[in-house]
Order: sequence, then C-alpha cells, then structure tokens
Amino acid sequence: MEVEFENQPEDVRHLARALPKATVAASLLTMPLFALLSAVPAFAILPSSRFWAIGATGLAVAFYLAGWLSFRALNELRRTTFVPGKVRMRISPDFLELEHVDFRVRQSWLAIDSVSHVDHALVITYPLERYYIIEDRHFVAPEAAREFAAAAHAYHAAARDIPTMDDSFLPEWTHDDQRFSVTYSNVATDWTGAMKSVGISRKTIYDYGVAFLFWAASNGLLAYLSYFDFGQRLKSGVITPFHALQQFALVAVILVFAYGTSFAMLMLVREVINRWRVPATLLTKRTVEITPRGVVERSPLSIVALRWPAVGQVSFPFKLIHIRDLQQKSAIRIPFDAFPGLAQASDFSAHVDGWKRRDDLTHEEEKDSLPLAPMPDDENPYRSPQT
Repeated sequence: MEVEFENQPEDVRHLARALPKATVAASLLTMPLFALLSAVPAFAILPSSRFWAIGATGLAVAFYLAGWLSFRALNELRRTTFVPGKVRMRISPDFLELEHVDFRVRQSWLAIDSVSHVDHALVITYPLERYYIIEDRHFVAPEAAREFAAAAHAYHAAARDIPTMDDSFLPEWTHDDQRFSVTYSNVATDWTGAMKSVGISRKTIYDYGVAFLFWAASNGLLAYLSYFDFGQRLKSGVITPFHALQQFALVAVILVFAYGTSFAMLMLVREVINRWRVPATLLTKRTVEITPRGVVERSPLSIVALRWPAVGQVSFPFKLIHIRDLQQKSAIRIPFDAFPGLAQASDFSAHVDGWKRRDDLTHEEEKDSLPLAPMPDDENPYRSPQT
C-alpha cells in the first residue's frame, strides 16, 4: 500500500491530538515551571531582607520569563518545518518506506513510537518529536484513507521481530566511490543533548558536582549578603560598610548568578531523568557513510539516505558530530570517540562540513541566478514603463 502526500503548515494542528496528553503538557509546562522554580531559592531570601525591592523586581522578571517560555512552547507545538515537496510512503508488514527527491528511508515498525488516525489525518510519531502527518485529502477516497491507517496501525501493533534490511532501494548517488564511514553505538547521554540540556553531553560525576557547588555557593552568598552587613575591613579590624548603591548592585549581580545556577541545576536534574527516556532503538549499533552528495545511515532498524539538501543543519558541539534533518530534529549524533583518533574524527567532520557548505552555496547560487519576475505596469509616475 502506498500514498503520495505534500504537507502544508496547517497540518501540524493534528499533532497535539495524536500525542499523549502528558507529552503535550510536558512540552508546554516544563520550561516555564523551571523558570519559576529557579526563582524560589533566591527570591525567598529577599522579601524579608532590606533588599526586598530587588526580590520583587526579580520575581516579576521570573514571571515574565515563564510567560514568554509558555508562549514560545505553544508556538513550537503549533509550528513546524515540514519537508518541502512530495513524499511517497509505502507500508508493508515488515517496514515503512519513504521516498522523496532528496531522501530515501526504510524503517522497521519497531523504530516508530505510535500510529494514530485523528481529525482526518494519519499521524506517525518517532522518538524525539519526529513525525509524519498525512491528511485524508491525499487519498482517492475517505475509505482508502481509513484502510491505509488501519493497516499501518495493525503492522505497528504486530511488529515483534527485526526484519532483514536490504539496500536495493537506495538511489544511485549512494554508491559514490568517494566515501568515508564510521561504525559506532550511542550511549544515552549522547541523545540527552538533543532533549534541551546544558553543557557537554557525556558528563561525569565531577561535572555534576561542580555545577552543584556553584549553585550552593551562589545561593549561600546571596543569603549572607541579604541579612548581614558587608563592607571593607580596615587595618584596625573595623568593617566599613559599602555604599548603599554598591551593596544594591552587588546583591543584584549575585541574584542573577543564583537564578542562572538554579535554572542550570534543574536542567541537569531533567537530563539525568531523560537518560531513562532515551529509546533503546537509538542506542543500537549503526554505520554512517558520507559522500560528496549526501549521508547514508544504516542500523538494524532502518536505512536512511539523505542528500545534502535534505540535511537541515550540521554542528559540532563538544566533540560530537550533530546532523539535523529538514524538520530541524536530531537525526544523527556521532561521538568523536567512535573514531580511532582525533585526527580521523577531525577529517570526517571537515568533510561533513565542507560538503554541506558546498551544497548550500550551490543552492544559493542557483537561487540567485533565477530571473526576476517582471514588474507589472501601472499608473505610478515614478517608475519607468516596461520595455
């Protein structure tokens, strides 16, 4: 069974209905709640101290930040970057296959989170907020849409074994002689970085300990400055208090630092929890090949071929090669320690970056070379007539 579809921006409205309510609530409320909780240790100290005005101002800022984060989270849920152009989806009992001018994908049903039919649309979700939405309008009749959705749901529910994946469906460009490859297995912390975290992906107990010390020190110093006089100790041993404005400025700076460290601590707690939320399907052994024309990723559950135009962004955060798709979702995360040495990792990274940049530049030149549409004549006396 197969269907050809092309998404429109308004199709994203089906996503919220297809996702579990707990997932939607977590997406909308987590960051605003962190913004408010980060203010508790710092601002609880200030209302009863002589610097209550700073506390009141900071609390107002925290509520403003929470509101802004809520608005941003709602917009992220309502908006998405769909893959431009037509996509052909084929389904069989063993796998789901996607074909586009810039990519080919074959995936086991075990790699898919959920299949649901809501509001006249089939919604297929993947780990880490990736999904495909196919509205019923793309089928020849409503009955065909329901039949396709029922078959997809049945195939997903019945999936138990990993199918044999052959790459005969891959396009010709994937057989380019010039290629570099690496085989690796991710650990959970490689993917927590794609789930809104802070700092490096593979943290140690030392990294968490340092963050905790900064948090404790900043909040402890804030408590001390709020309730005790502080100033410059003279040679005679007498403490000369700082000017009121100096004290005010110092407390304000420490307050901002305490708020930031509190927010970072909450993010780190979330990161630890996220380690148990990373699906096992993302931790399977895989091989990534790069060629001048694109990327091929093979794992027991999928084969993905992306031409460089289908790669959204390439970055290299903290000794990690991070490749996003056109929906700006994390697609590939290759740790540097997957390579025999730093030189090989750097060489691989340089080719990824170089080939992607070359493709982007080529597309920009093609766009600039397109002829401009002629301007229509009108009665504007300040514009010359068309010739």
